[in-house]
Amino acid sequence: CQSIVAPLPFHTVARRRSLAPRIWNWEHSNAQGFLQLVTLAAMIGTRRVYARPRLQFQRNFLFMPACPAPACPTPVFPATACPAPTCPAHTPLFPTVLVATVLLAWPACAHAQAAQAAPSPQALAPASVLPDAVAVMIDTALASPDKAEADAVIRTAKRALPDFEAAIDAHVAQWSAVRQAAIMPSSPAAAAAAPAPENRQDAAAQAAGPALAETLKWTGEGEVGAFVNTGNAPGIGLVGAFKLRVEGENWRVATNARADYQETAGLVTREQYRFSAEPNYKFNDRSYVFGLGQYEKDRFQGFASRYSLSGGLGYNLLNGKDNRLSIKAGPTWRVTEPVQAERTSVVAGLASQEAKIKLSETLQFSQDANAYVDGEGSTFYTLAALDSRLIGKLKARLSYMIQHETSPELGRLGTDTTSRLTLVYGF
Repeated sequence: CQSIVAPLPFHTVARRRSLAPRIWNWEHSNAQGFLQLVTLAAMIGTRRVYARPRLQFQRNFLFMPACPAPACPTPVFPATACPAPTCPAHTPLFPTVLVATVLLAWPACAHAQAAQAAPSPQALAPASVLPDAVAVMIDTALASPDKAEADAVIRTAKRALPDFEAAIDAHVAQWSAVRQAAIMPSSPAAAAAAPAPENRQDAAAQAAGPALAETLKWTGEGEVGAFVNTGNAPGIGLVGAFKLRVEGENWRVATNARADYQETAGLVTREQYRFSAEPNYKFNDRSYVFGLGQYEKDRFQGFASRYSLSGGLGYNLLNGKDNRLSIKAGPTWRVTEPVQAERTSVVAGLASQEAKIKLSETLQFSQDANAYVDGEGSTFYTLAALDSRLIGKLKARLSYMIQHETSPELGRLGTDTTSRLTLVYGF
């Protein structure tokens, strides 16, 4: 007869059979996974399996030898009448093997886990190779004559890629060295091979020529169209204007010229000319010092000529590519030659404002305003314009100008207004 043990349910045996393929899918290099594997094996092994005779050898090897069966020549009913077998004391084999396996495998698993968690030397090393896209962006900004734009691009690149800050500084230094080498002769032999200038002035121009050609920025525009005037000479006439600006690394010279001409019934009723030149020197991206010279002629407004010479300080409130706002102020000296009076000379104060605002991809608003204030008579001038891009660099401009004199000449009106519709070509 055999020991009376209730057989295992079918679903328990099926679950044990399905554990085998699941165990080998675990990550053995992980220490926690290995301990789970060993624990699961121990749980399976510690269960006594008597359901089927073919598991007898597994039970004997893993745990203990089978107890000898009692001598019962005939089946005994009930089963409790059969005497229980007696088993000798012994040490189970499987727990001993289990403990030894854990002690041997634990250092290797812990070492593998530490090596997997430790960062590699490549990850700890700082980034030294600048991405190609960032390098091209920085090169384009450095090649631009606008130093403020280049500085802004470099600061943005460092903020976006803090790991590449050293690489960005090295790239900028290398770019400056290459540019300096391109401007200056690389060796005495190269300097001797260059053609000798005739005098010192030519030598200085030849040495500064490549640098100036690379840093100077020329911009300008031409304007032509028609206007409608009110005030001292009402009517319709023609207008032409021209602007030219030369800008270096920290200086700028801007020139403006405008002419209005009008005839009514074969008689000239408006003939106004205005020319100005303004050099300035930039201390930084926002503040600068300026000088302004201006000439005006308008017989119908009461003066044959008027000269103004000014100087002072300016500040850029907005200094973006699309939006700019600048203010400036300083003393001015004005000389006026009236049509029917004697020449006068006064010291006045100048306040000026210039603004450009990009409304859309094709629309731009601009405004220039000047105020000359003195004790004898002040002049206020403002010009607002709306530009619409047509084709390429060709634009259509609608502008409106107001000029007011607080002390006009005898028989003259104090305010003139001019509306202009013109075509503008920029370069």
